[in-house]
Amino acid sequence: MTLNYFVLLCTKYELYIRTMKKGYTSLILVLALVITSSCSATYTISKDNLQGFLANTKPVTRAIEPTDTTKSIGTKECVTNGLTTIECFDGSEYKTLKVNPNTAVIIKDTIKNTTTFYLDTMFATDSTFYGSNSHIINTNYSVNFDEIQVIKIKEVKNALKYKE
Repeated sequence: MTLNYFVLLCTKYELYIRTMKKGYTSLILVLALVITSSCSATYTISKDNLQGFLANTKPVTRAIEPTDTTKSIGTKECVTNGLTTIECFDGSEYKTLKVNPNTAVIIKDTIKNTTTFYLDTMFATDSTFYGSNSHIINTNYSVNFDEIQVIKIKEVKNALKYKE
């Protein structure tokens, strides 16, 4: 009787595993589809090029256009660096990207820490990038040039826009 119970238990467990594998396969396929069809793209830029773009910027107050979800809050004004475009490398060619309030800069340093900024909040000194990762809470972060390993720029196509 114990052997029959064990065989029955193994059969049920095998059926459960097969069902789970099918379920996970479908889930993985759906996630892959969502990730590859998202409305953003990632590009690379050298620290010298980014510093060149940020070198001559000055603080400018700009209004962000309200969206359906933010209309109740009203128009939000942010202090930005005034950049309207930036040139990045996508692996095969250089592209000029339009800077919007959601354009992110992801900096990975030599000890594998990642710092994310909004590009429009970034400024540069001779040896440091500094900026914020929020338009609502004014929190500033900085990264020394010597510690930077990789800089990526994430362009979000369905994003907030500045009022013109």
